[in-house]
Amino acid sequence: MMKDVKVTIITVTYNCADTIATAIESVLNQTYQNIEYLVIDGLSKDSTVEIAKKYIPKFAEKGMEMKVVSEPDKGMYDALNKGISLATGELIGNINADDWYELVAPIDYVIPANDDAAKSIAY
Repeated sequence: MMKDVKVTIITVTYNCADTIATAIESVLNQTYQNIEYLVIDGLSKDSTVEIAKKYIPKFAEKGMEMKVVSEPDKGMYDALNKGISLATGELIGNINADDWYELVAPIDYVIPANDDAAKSIAY
């Protein structure tokens, strides 16, 4: 079983101060903990980046990695590709800035589903 596999979760943001905390907390509260969380921001003009950075110590307390990158991009998919290029996990997931993961999902279900080395995508 791939129970020690590192999972990178990417959230792309731009002016998402109203919703980003819910997305971040849903990643932070996952029962699976070998997570690298990347917030890739397109130079937001609101407090998105400041809100995200406040969570870095909380992730560290749980032994999880979190990075916040804020720089110009060419839109959502360019930012997502930046996140993928920075990812160090064996599996990569995406959560939008206005979404959330349930407490025991989807990471706890994806890891066992990827025991078969022939699989390259789970959804």
